Amino acid sequence: MRLGASWCPHCKAFQPTFEALAKEYAGKVTFMSIDITNSPTLAKYFGVKHIPDCSVIVSIKNGKYIYMQQNGKTTTDRSQAQIIREKHPKSVYEKLLNFAIKYKK
Repeated sequence: MRLGASWCPHCKAFQPTFEALAKEYAGKVTFMSIDITNSPTLAKYFGVKHIPDCSVIVSIKNGKYIYMQQNGKTTTDRSQAQIIREKHPKSVYEKLLNFAIKYKK
C-alpha cells in the first residue's frame, strides 16, 4: 500500500519504482495507491505524517491488520513496518514483498 499525493515531489519520484514493482509482482501481490488529498479519512486512519508512506499488509487477525516488517517479522503496529519518504532502492521493496509472499497466515 502506498499513501501519497499527486502534488508530492517524493511521491512522483517513487512512482516509477511503484509501477515497476506492480508489474513485476502482478498476480502475486495486490498493489494499492491512496491519494491522501482525496482520501483524508484513510490518511488519518493509517496515521500518515509524511509521504510517500508505504507498508505491506499480509493478513488481518482479530480485526487488526498484520504488517510485514523489513526484517521479515510481522507486527500489528504499522509504525514498525512503514517505509517513509526516504529513497530506497527497488531491492528493499522486493525483499519486503518476497517476505510477504512467503508469509503463512
